[in-house]
Amino acid sequence: MAPLRLALATPQFWPHIGDGPTHVLRLAESLIGLGHSVTIVTPQWKRTWPPQMWIGPVPVVRLRGNARGGWGTLRWMYGLAGWLKEQRFGGVIALGLKHEAYVALGAARKTHAPTILIAGEDDLGWQRTATLGRRIAKRCHEARAVVAPTVELANSLKERGFAGECITVIRRSMAIPPPRTPKLREDARFALAATNYDLVTTANARVALAVGRLETGQRFGDLVRAWRIVAARHSEARLWLVGDGPERETLYQQISDLDQRFRVLLPGTFDCLEELFQASDMLLAPAAITVPPLALLEGQAAGLPAIAADSSALDAHVVHEQTGLLYAAGDFKALAAAVNRLIEQPGMAVAYGAAARAAAEQWPTPEEEARAYVDLIQQLQ
Repeated sequence: MAPLRLALATPQFWPHIGDGPTHVLRLAESLIGLGHSVTIVTPQWKRTWPPQMWIGPVPVVRLRGNARGGWGTLRWMYGLAGWLKEQRFGGVIALGLKHEAYVALGAARKTHAPTILIAGEDDLGWQRTATLGRRIAKRCHEARAVVAPTVELANSLKERGFAGECITVIRRSMAIPPPRTPKLREDARFALAATNYDLVTTANARVALAVGRLETGQRFGDLVRAWRIVAARHSEARLWLVGDGPERETLYQQISDLDQRFRVLLPGTFDCLEELFQASDMLLAPAAITVPPLALLEGQAAGLPAIAADSSALDAHVVHEQTGLLYAAGDFKALAAAVNRLIEQPGMAVAYGAAARAAAEQWPTPEEEARAYVDLIQQLQ
């Protein structure tokens, strides 16, 4: 098989942090590991950001503009269109069914480059409400290949008129880290406390971790309400809400109003979550979702039991009373009861975590995920 020259177009990339940037980087690294040439192209959100750089083996090109809307987005779209036509890649992968997808499909009319769209959780809703949403949706329906990371999202695409033969389910892969041990837990807590005072805790304290963008849809407010109930029985327990976003100040005020300061912490964002997983005892996912967040998959691969809002997208990952506990989304009292249950039955928590790790070992490897994309591109040639 001849090496492919590929472009990955994404609206956000480092220093932005989140599922999208993380997945794009991992996919690029895996494709390069298979011998292909990959360039990530993304907007230059700030003029101080370098227009070209490398992250490990991956070259990154930033074009003027952003994805905030208005002139900045139009500038990004025009720049991306010209760049793709000029570079003439052997394949293009666009993250999302938004502006990048519209431009990539338009450029492919001239370059004939096989083009894959990766559907995201909020894309279909965005297409219904965004200024150019209907126009972009119409072009996305012309795509010959749309990838959904879950069967649930694939079904949603079909319901919105995407042809079934154009949809491929490619599950997100996960590298399996070393197993968790009491020594690694102790070392991780020591290292985190040395770098961030918010993460100082005692050796015996139980720590729950939640990771994500601090915005309304993530329902982190449910965690804060639940923690007031948890703290009434386990005052030494800690909740780490890792991330940043528009709801940060609202959450901070809620923490203060419920008298949970020093029990519920907002330590900010982390480029690497490995030590956080090692230091924690359970992972919380309070949002009802259609695509499992990478932090949930990573935490399970690390051996953490999960407590998650029940949704069909999680059926393959959080199996109730096997790899974690499920509760009805929005029921913070049930959430608190589940947390207390894992705190008070540590043996059960360890067993759930071990089962989650064993299940994660059956997921696709990063190499297998990359090969699935290569196979799909070759089918489009």
